Formats: sequence, structure tokens, C-alpha cells
Amino acid sequence: MDLLGKISKLAMAAAALVAVAACHKDKGDDDSSYTYFSGVLAFDCPSFMGVGDGDYTLIPNGAYRKDGGDYGYYWTASPIQTARDTTRRIGDPSSADGRFVFSVPDTMCTVTLLCGIFADEYYTSTATKQVVIVKPDSSLRIDAFTAGPDGTFTDTRDGQKYEYRSIGGYDWFMRNLSWAGAGKPFDNASCMEPIFGGYYTWDEAKTVCPEGWTLPDSTAWNALALAAGAKEAAGLSTYEGIAGSMMANCYFNGDRMWEYWPAVKITNATGFSAIPSGYGNKAEDLATFYDVDYYSAFWTADENDGLGLYRYLYVQKPDVYVGNGHKDTFMANVRCVRKSH
Repeated sequence: MDLLGKISKLAMAAAALVAVAACHKDKGDDDSSYTYFSGVLAFDCPSFMGVGDGDYTLIPNGAYRKDGGDYGYYWTASPIQTARDTTRRIGDPSSADGRFVFSVPDTMCTVTLLCGIFADEYYTSTATKQVVIVKPDSSLRIDAFTAGPDGTFTDTRDGQKYEYRSIGGYDWFMRNLSWAGAGKPFDNASCMEPIFGGYYTWDEAKTVCPEGWTLPDSTAWNALALAAGAKEAAGLSTYEGIAGSMMANCYFNGDRMWEYWPAVKITNATGFSAIPSGYGNKAEDLATFYDVDYYSAFWTADENDGLGLYRYLYVQKPDVYVGNGHKDTFMANVRCVRKSH
């Protein structure tokens, strides 16, 4: 499974801990005196960290001895640290909580963090979690494309720069809006905001574009489709055969996105540069994310029967479709537009 496949599974599990009861022991397998720890060992840790984030303090919890006896913890961080770092030893005071300080490496990679709890006459139990280390300015790479930018716009709210391309009489951002004043970053990790852009509900999307720009309505989308070569683009129709002209040949931490499918020829001829960043669902203050590597989803300014409408691309199909989502829970990316000067 490639890296983005792993990311999708992490995202769909809402960054849940992957807990493993390793259940090995240091004495002979025939020793029936060994006991299992109660509970499930766990530790909180983001699934994505950015180069330059510094240190993260990880504290184990969840596993314990019913008899109240002593135990210890050790950690590894493969492949950068494979030797065990014992952070609590047998005999340490109860104030020693076994915390581990993980220093984010200065290179893009995937690190497997492992924590183990051990005690005399007990099976060792472990918990592991994969962490993807990203660089906001280089984790996402897009190959050269036919249509280059027509200009650059700087968002005065946060200094973000957006290249734009004039398509069908409208200037379109060539990457997803990444304004952190609303919405959520992928997997709720702030380091992913400038890479995949923000994910917004329709209610949020209506207000997030910078001054002078707006959320594209069906008129703008239809103009884009016709400019991309669609034979028909009216109302809420499917745009047939143009998805490849909007998709970018792109890579995340060196792994290819948009898996090859014979029905889809990726040219990015429009310069739209869609990446398969998936979509999300908001529940209270957190969001769950789905289908990275398979879908791009972009809000439109339109609505139907009380639902917000969005345009989406799917890795296996050459067409661009229209979908609908709940205005306050479904989350998609945003491309801002304005009339070309």
C-alpha cells in the first residue's frame, strides 16, 4: 500500500491510535505465571507533523496492573530511532509518567512511534502509530503543465500567495484556498493547511474567499467546462471528458497521487491543477476525512433543496460531476474566482 493509501486509512479512522497487544515475554513460553496488563495502552499523537514543529511530548496511558504493582515504559521511533528509550524503569517513583519527547526530524518521511509497557512476570504490551512528516513548501509536487499562471494574488489576511489562471473569462485560483480563519485542515493537522488547503462547510465557503474574489457559481463552472472542451455545460449537467484537463500529475512526499486509469488522460491543460485531496465531514469541533487519492471536491455557490452543491472529480472517470451536501457538515475544498480583467 502506498503512502496515500495509509493516509486515507488514518484519516477515515479520525486519527485513531493503532493499538497492538504485542504479547511477548522475556521468559519461556511454557511459563504460565505470566499475566496480561489490564486496559489498552494508548498515547495521543497527531498523524501529521511539520518540519520545524519542534518537539512533541507523548504520554502513555490506558494500561495498568490490577494489583497496583510497578511497571515501566520504553519507546522507539523507527526508522530514526530503533534503540529502546526507557522512560520509566522498574523502581522509579510514581511521578515518572513515562513521557517521551519526540523531536520532529528535518526531512519528509514516515515515522512509526512505538510505546511498550513492561513489568516482571507480565507480557509486554505495545501501542504504535504512524506519523507523516511534511514540509509545507515541498511535500506536494506538481509536474509541469500545459497552461501556466496568468498572475499571482496575495491574500492580505495572511500573506498567502495564489497563482491564478484565466479560464473561460474568469480568473481561477490554481490551488485550494488555505485560509485558516475558517474550516479545518486535513486530519485536523495545521501543517497540512498549506498543502491540501482548507476544508470548509458550504456555509463557511460562502464567506472565505478574499476581497475581490468569490465562490464560483454554475455560470463560472460552466464557462470553465466549455473552455476545457466540454460539448455541453448548462445548468447542473455532468461535464463529460474534461476531468483529465483539470487534474494535475502530483506527488505527496514523493508518492504519486491520482492512480493511473486508462479512461483518464491527465494533461492539466486548463492549469486548474486539481489534486485528490478527498473531502470531510464535520462533527462539533472535529472533522473526519475521506477518500484522499480518489476524489477532488469543490464547493459551488449554488444550492438545491436546501443542500449545497459541489463539483467533484473521481480517479477512475473522465467526467466532472455535481453532488450535494449538507451545508453545515459536509466539507470540501474551495477555489476562488473573479471576472478576468
